[in-house]
Amino acid sequence: MFRVSTITLLFGIITAAITGPEAPLFAQLLAQVPADPNGAPNQYRLDADWLKLPDGRKMGQATGATCPRLMPWLQRHPMKALRLAACWPELLATVQWIDQRQSPGMYLRQVDVPGVDTKFIERNRSVLGELLDLQLDPERPDAGAADFESRYRFRRRPTYVRFRCERLHGFSELSVRAEEFAARPAGVTRAYVVENEITYLAIPCPDHTMVIFGGGYAVPVLEPVGWLSDLDIVYWGDIDTHGFVILDRMRQRFPQARSMLMDRATLLGHREQWVAEPSPASVRLEHLDAAELAVRPGVRALVRVPRRGDQPVVPGPGLRQPPGGPAEVTGGGLPPDR
Repeated sequence: MFRVSTITLLFGIITAAITGPEAPLFAQLLAQVPADPNGAPNQYRLDADWLKLPDGRKMGQATGATCPRLMPWLQRHPMKALRLAACWPELLATVQWIDQRQSPGMYLRQVDVPGVDTKFIERNRSVLGELLDLQLDPERPDAGAADFESRYRFRRRPTYVRFRCERLHGFSELSVRAEEFAARPAGVTRAYVVENEITYLAIPCPDHTMVIFGGGYAVPVLEPVGWLSDLDIVYWGDIDTHGFVILDRMRQRFPQARSMLMDRATLLGHREQWVAEPSPASVRLEHLDAAELAVRPGVRALVRVPRRGDQPVVPGPGLRQPPGGPAEVTGGGLPPDR
């Protein structure tokens, strides 16, 4: 790959050698190199001299006036800086605001900069991280954090566990913050984790059982709920590539988790309910059992059509729970929620 940040510019000589996505920016810089009065080619190093050119000088002046600690980054990354030139004032203002006005307990959405919203921050999260690491005092970023909000000491939006079970003191259903769900409901020994909302609402909830709504995000939501490791967990998700990815991750965190109605017989027995899967997942799965592995080739073949098998039946009164085993459908039911 051509590295324009480390070469010497020979005005009027190497323009034709630059191709690819950087060519317009490179030509933009070349057009700003002043002509030598004696006609000799001028030499400019991008990593040292681009800030002397008009575009670089303008960005450098704004940076030096508001966030001077970012000047080394600006000097080292001329092409990236030029790509960001249109939003550079907003980036500088965001970095300055976080540096000077952030207080403990704030959410990222509380950053109050004209022209900047959460989507802007999400789009520019990578470069903002580079800039904040330079601008903030070294002790402020959390080097061990895995996400942007945690690294820069913003509060993360809470995740909730939505569940049903008996003995909820008059409530049929509750939704609680995952980090506050410190103890299991009294008497519960088994948890069904269900991805489909109508299935979650319709499935009976026998004694000593709770039903948890996964909603496609079961694993990250349930990971902090450590006491689930002590329960018999039964997972019921879509019979598609993503459903098996979620099951695999669920079992990685909770090895005792079993699947329900995600087998080959269930898939082939509900052909009329196969629907297209627009974006099949392609992930190596290491925690499926033999029956689940047996159905995956069929799912992959179907999605190449492409088709997938959604949760086949929403249970009605025919749902029963065999002693010691997962629930199974014995008849009846509604078409699945779409």
